[in-house]
Amino acid sequence: IAGKAGLAWATVYKYYSTKDDIVTAVVRPELDKIFLRGEKGIADPPEQPAAAIFALIKCYTGWRDNWRDRGLLHAISSAGMMESSGAVHDLSVWANTQVQTQVRDLLRVLQMRSRVPKKVNVADMALIIYAVFNQEYQRYITTDGMSAEQVFSQMQRLINTLFEPWQARDSRRPHY
Repeated sequence: IAGKAGLAWATVYKYYSTKDDIVTAVVRPELDKIFLRGEKGIADPPEQPAAAIFALIKCYTGWRDNWRDRGLLHAISSAGMMESSGAVHDLSVWANTQVQTQVRDLLRVLQMRSRVPKKVNVADMALIIYAVFNQEYQRYITTDGMSAEQVFSQMQRLINTLFEPWQARDSRRPHY
């Protein structure tokens, strides 16, 4: 960072106390933009639940140029998971909570529009969807040779599987 800015590394530490503070200053604004895009998608989602969830997930993949910098993603994610405190850990916890919250909020919107059955516990379903997302994201950042497109395709397949029974039922009748 210092080199790209044409500064000595010590100069950077005049503005940021730790490496964690630097990472947070760089990453947090990007995450804020992504979660804002997610909120916009929640306000006007696609009609089909699986398509709506996948559209939300696609918002998250815009981070770091469609996840192109696998090394940086791995470094940030690993630091956030391995440390029990600090700015990067806090950022990781916050981002994970935001994803779960947005998935739950989207499911609630879909439920209010009769696109998800009323009997479905949206908190549980959001947790399952988050687990799928997180598992595939972790697989991507730890597996060389796997493209982001392969991971997105796998996520889409798994999410479609979750919603398949409802979508089949919905094709026979317009509302739940």
